[in-house]
Parts: sequence; C-alpha cells; structure tokens
Amino acid sequence: MKTLIALVVLAGAALAQTTTTLAVTGPSTVYPGQTIDLTVSLVNGGPLVGAGWQVPAKATVKPVQPPVANKSQTCGASACLMYGMNRLAIPDGVVQVLSYKVPIDAVPGSKITLSVDPTFGVDASGVELAVSNLPLTATVVTNPLDLNHDGLVDTKDYNLASATWLASQSKADGLIVMGIVVYTSN
Repeated sequence: MKTLIALVVLAGAALAQTTTTLAVTGPSTVYPGQTIDLTVSLVNGGPLVGAGWQVPAKATVKPVQPPVANKSQTCGASACLMYGMNRLAIPDGVVQVLSYKVPIDAVPGSKITLSVDPTFGVDASGVELAVSNLPLTATVVTNPLDLNHDGLVDTKDYNLASATWLASQSKADGLIVMGIVVYTSN
C-alpha cells in the first residue's frame, strides 16, 4: 500500500511540471507583401532570469517598453538576449515584438512558419533551463483588395474597382460616364 501511494505522488509531481515556452503569436492569415507584427511571449517562465532566442529571418526587432523585470535586451541581426544584473524572474508575457514582411512572391494557399528556435534560458544560479519554442504558422491568402491578382494592391486595382463600380452604376441608373477626373494635393 505504501508503494502505491508513493507511485501516485511521484506521478502527480511529474504531471505538475510545466514547460517553459517562448511562443510566437500573430495573424493566422497573411497576404503577400503584407507587413505584420509578431509577439514573442514567455509562458510558464518560472525561475527563468535570462533567455535567448533566434529572430526569424527577414524580421526586424521592435523595442519592448517598459523593460521586462529590470532586464536589458540586446538584439543582433539574428538573435536576442534578455539578461540583467539581478535575480528577478522574467514574468510571463510579451518579451519581444517583431515586424515581418511576408514575401511578395508567397503563394496563396501555402503556409509560413515563423519561429524563435533555438531558444535557451538560465535560472538565478546560472543553470541552463530548457525552453521550448511554439512557432506561428500562418496561411497565405489573396488580399481581397488585389482585384487583378498580381500580388500588389496598387492603382491598377483602384482603376479596376472604379471601372467596375461605374459600369454597375451606369447600368442601374441609366447614366453614361465619360471620364473621371482625379485631383491630388501636395
């Protein structure tokens, strides 16, 4: 009977362990050429006092204000470190904001995965802690404003929308439209 109770307690302790994770969040659908913001958040940080992660290729780093847990953050072209001269744990929440431009040649229907892997962390004693990565996977869709399906939203789409609308108005109201004058101001 004592053995059974000990096994149940050990099993319960194993189930109670949590995984420290850096999760990337952002939109689930993206357009070719769209610039999106991504957040990198710490989940179940626990005793984590320092961390590092890779910045996704072609992403740019935006500063997080105010600094997290009196930590400093240094980012290079491909990686970020969060550290401090204190033993304060990094609280769960946003630790980084990234800006990412979806490639203009991204094919609608394809998926883009944005990850901060590899990741690492340390506790107040300097012992390395495992930090998992939860990437964002977004589906590329056609921008509904890209009316001519060339991957761009530009004056060609505006002209197509204008012509379509004008054609529908002239049929509905018996109007004949001879031309459009567009005024711009500087």
